[in-house]
Amino acid sequence: MIQLRNMNKRKARFEGWYFKHQNAHHTVAFIPGYHVDESGNASAFIQVITENASHQFQFAEKEFSIDRTHLVIKIGENIFTPKGITVHLENENLSIHGSLRYQNRIPLKYDIMGPFSYLPMQCKHRIISMCHTLYGILKINGEAVSFENGIGYIESDRGTSFPKSYIWTQCSIPKEQPSSIVAAVADIPLGPIHFNGCICCIYHRGKQYRLSTYSGAKVVRCTENELVLVQGRYFFKVSLLKENPLPLKAPQKGAMARMIHESAACKVQYRFYERGKKVFDYTSKQAAFEFVPGCMPVYDKKQAIKAALS
Repeated sequence: MIQLRNMNKRKARFEGWYFKHQNAHHTVAFIPGYHVDESGNASAFIQVITENASHQFQFAEKEFSIDRTHLVIKIGENIFTPKGITVHLENENLSIHGSLRYQNRIPLKYDIMGPFSYLPMQCKHRIISMCHTLYGILKINGEAVSFENGIGYIESDRGTSFPKSYIWTQCSIPKEQPSSIVAAVADIPLGPIHFNGCICCIYHRGKQYRLSTYSGAKVVRCTENELVLVQGRYFFKVSLLKENPLPLKAPQKGAMARMIHESAACKVQYRFYERGKKVFDYTSKQAAFEFVPGCMPVYDKKQAIKAALS
């Protein structure tokens, strides 16, 4: 295990992980991580977001350690791994204790960043598990909440700062054959230029679909409540129907000094077509959604008409 206090602190940076869990009625996501600001000050954190509240827990740098080979993250008494988690968190507003195990994890076939993973970037994204089955109980504010046969999702980010503007959404679909969706469009600084880059991965009925800037995807529409992507024979549309944004801290030049808002369980419709034929049309009340304004909304009427008629 490498401890944060023994890491190089000469460069501002952050690294965080997103562990989402849901059953039929509850959603809870844990965001463990660490950051180093421009002055070399380092600390660790765990953010917790549910369907109706968000919470912040701060830790000294000596309380953070990580085994990168097996991805074991330890912060205080809390442990996060691709095989499960153990949490013991308590403050004046939240008490949450327990362990969850993961099985049947679905990794991506290759890095979500594609060739961009080899370039120096402000923020690099990684998907660790598109979906997996949950087992176990969390005691939340004294109530035992079973996540038995629930569904989970894991991703991570690392770099110096979050993009100045972006849209991000994730949805786990707990059916007989679990499905999962994640999509994002962000302002990407690359040297002297900026562009809107997109990534999207859909796992549905055992098949993985990929839409991305590096594979030719076009952002047809991107607003605070709608996202439309077109790539060859694929058409993908996200519509935010009802949100419940809650505050989370985000990195800016290594410091957790920026405030964003995420709806961890909100109503979103997802539509996906291949060659004009519907693959699925699914509306979830437990989708996650973030929109950080800043870049110009995108709307390409020609591409939209072409996609609708394809």
